[in-house]
Amino acid sequence: MKKTLLTIIAGVLTAGFANAQCTPDAALAGESFGLWPDSLATVYTCVGCGDHTRVVDLVTFSDTVISFELVPGSPTDVTAYIDAFKITDVRNVPTGMTYGTNVEASADNDAPWGYWYNDGSVPNQTSTQGCVYINGTEDQWNTLAATGSIAPGIGAVQLEIDVDVRIAGTSPDLSTIIQNGSWMSGVPASLGGGPITVTDYWLVAQESSVGIIEVDEKKFMLVNNYPNPFTGITNISFNAPQDMAGLEFNVYSILGSKVHTQKFDAERGVNNIEYNGSQLSSGLYIYTLSDGVTTLTRKMNVK
Repeated sequence: MKKTLLTIIAGVLTAGFANAQCTPDAALAGESFGLWPDSLATVYTCVGCGDHTRVVDLVTFSDTVISFELVPGSPTDVTAYIDAFKITDVRNVPTGMTYGTNVEASADNDAPWGYWYNDGSVPNQTSTQGCVYINGTEDQWNTLAATGSIAPGIGAVQLEIDVDVRIAGTSPDLSTIIQNGSWMSGVPASLGGGPITVTDYWLVAQESSVGIIEVDEKKFMLVNNYPNPFTGITNISFNAPQDMAGLEFNVYSILGSKVHTQKFDAERGVNNIEYNGSQLSSGLYIYTLSDGVTTLTRKMNVK
């Protein structure tokens, strides 16, 4: 399926040193173009949790549409067949963290982190799959979480990633104007080219008393509240596999009495519930989150 270049490129990558330290997840091979899991995935951190690597899978695309004007005021749409992808720069990575891909630079390419090559040949190309990793020490992830840029105990940084794609051919054939083998960054803007900067991928870290937890973006998941035990406010994170309406959050005493209830909608990805338990007496409580079909349950302890 053809997509416009600026639409399909949005969201493309996190990356760094040339050592291959990740393996593509075969379960994601059938996904559409993009990064899997998406940038709402959260690294949960705590003292003593150890170092952590965030791994993201990339599924490429095989063709796109560029629009240019040979005659001013008369744009022309051209199908560009893409055979290779590369990262040229990554900015805003937290200090000290390192990054890389599952492909390496070699003598026959100029990408510091290697190329991903699509399979097949023009025009019958098929997409491929790769992965990108970001390594961080316990202190580095905890430092990111402690910035509290999203909420208390939840920090995030917006990456800026420059991605380039290589044109293997065009339809109609414009090889006299856009030479086959050209990188999109080298194609003049008047011909629909130019550099591609991705700015919608975020690294998110959240403080947690339960250690580092990998969130499965395809599941409805609930994480223990943090801090726990707590006095006053505690934060409860959960993952929504898609936009969800009418979720119900309840808190019960250990004897089963309901002490709090609320309904709300959630967006796809990691969401946060800020719960104020200042009205509660010290002791153990049960909290639940339900979508009407599945009810998730955890314990909280009020000091």
